Amino acid sequence: MTSAAFAQIIRIENAEDLTRVLSQKPATAELVLAPGNYGVLRLENVKAGKLKIRSEDAGHSANFVGLIIRESDHITLEALNFLIGPDRPAIIADSRNITFESLSFEGSLATLGKAYEIGFPTGLGLSIRESGDIAIRQSSFSLFKTAILIQTTDGVNFEQNLIHSIRSDGLDLAQVQNVTISNCTIRDFLRSPAAPDHADMIQFWTTKTAEPSESIRIENNILDAGSGLWTQSIFMRNELAEDDPTDRLWYRNVTVSGNIIRNAHHHGITVGETIGLTISENQVLWDRDAIQPQGNRDLFLPAINVSERSKQVAIIGNTFYLISGFRRQADWLVKGNISARNLDQ
Repeated sequence: MTSAAFAQIIRIENAEDLTRVLSQKPATAELVLAPGNYGVLRLENVKAGKLKIRSEDAGHSANFVGLIIRESDHITLEALNFLIGPDRPAIIADSRNITFESLSFEGSLATLGKAYEIGFPTGLGLSIRESGDIAIRQSSFSLFKTAILIQTTDGVNFEQNLIHSIRSDGLDLAQVQNVTISNCTIRDFLRSPAAPDHADMIQFWTTKTAEPSESIRIENNILDAGSGLWTQSIFMRNELAEDDPTDRLWYRNVTVSGNIIRNAHHHGITVGETIGLTISENQVLWDRDAIQPQGNRDLFLPAINVSERSKQVAIIGNTFYLISGFRRQADWLVKGNISARNLDQ
């Protein structure tokens, strides 16, 4: 979306300017913000045309302390900073065609709570629900308990982003369709060994969902525990399917390909009941520098784990320590994989 595509290009000097212009609901406009502090960015029922809001100087971005996008469409935000408090996540709800480019979302460390919470990241960064056609590119998320939660949404392109210094989960997704997570880096979680967190870099789940997640691609990402505490890497348990004799909530059409995973937990790539699953060309490696979980060595060697009930499965060309779930099922193809046990990492 170029500047030439807009009927109006409006320079914004301060928060009062921005509030006034947004109240007029300009159609097909580009708002160019001078450096400064702008409070909470509220975009509710913005549907008149295409709206772009960007910093005038990407090196001195406009700063916000909150973001709410509701019942809106065709909005682009570019080169803005958001400082998100622990009790007020950024929100996209009931909206479509929302694009984030080169944004920064930063949380904070807890000053209250249990002993294992104080001094560690807290709160949720970005919540997306009941929406569609969401693109987030070249943006960063840091210092949250959970960076991003995406629910009941069709169409997500999460590309070339950085997630780091997270306490529990990087990406959480439930009841989603047509999702691509590609060329991102998720690394160096900031966790307390005393916390009971079930930490995952990328997690899908089915609890309290009504439809299956489907058409999911997780490709060419770097998931690296670094020298911090271990996490689970790609974890797609299918809780509702485990006790259901039908396949109505099985994941469908999932591809996990070309990822580099360095971690210290058994769940390197774990996928529950699925119809149509390809796991290919991933490097699932042990990070000896990460703080290891307690227990025997097999607990901290990352593995590829697939529910043995899954159908139409291909596991091809991966470097890994262990594959679990393969019982020579007729509709599974497992070939060209390489053991990582003798690699010098």
